[in-house]
Amino acid sequence: MRSFKSNIPLLGLALAARCASGCSTDPCFPNSNGKEYRVTVGEIWDLSSQFPGGSEPTTKCPSDLDLIAGGSFDIKITGFNGDAPSCACGEGTITRAPDNWQWKQASDVSCNDNFFEAHLEAKQGDCSGVVFLSIRANNVPTGKEVPGKRPVAYVDRIFQSGLSCAGRGATCSSLIVAEIEEL
Repeated sequence: MRSFKSNIPLLGLALAARCASGCSTDPCFPNSNGKEYRVTVGEIWDLSSQFPGGSEPTTKCPSDLDLIAGGSFDIKITGFNGDAPSCACGEGTITRAPDNWQWKQASDVSCNDNFFEAHLEAKQGDCSGVVFLSIRANNVPTGKEVPGKRPVAYVDRIFQSGLSCAGRGATCSSLIVAEIEEL
């Protein structure tokens, strides 16, 4: 029996072949190009959330890390990444980071049919790390979220902290309910 680890290269080749023959350059949200949006952070989308469908992360982020409920950040869509199998997600710049954080574009990303995706270097005081940010939404702008219903938009965030942060080199992840509005 082959181990999962030995199948990883084969899985990568299969996905690359799928993308080589079937990736779409059609944007997931074609009318978003050139527009700026404010993403307002809501609650963590876990099993105790007001919004059904959340899940418990295996490595939960501290609640005061970078995305705090009520805080926000701004993005500008400057193009689309066609690496996804069904539609091209938005890519661009973070024009305003969350309170007291500095976010800087780190590298290109390969996205998965999202509204927006970014790979960022993050810094606040002595704490620094890497943020993988994916914004998933059904519609843009989304309007207000309604407790008791599945979120219309959420942020899937992974934070890998440096040794100077409270987590001392740990990686954490969270799904966070969000509202998106066009600026």
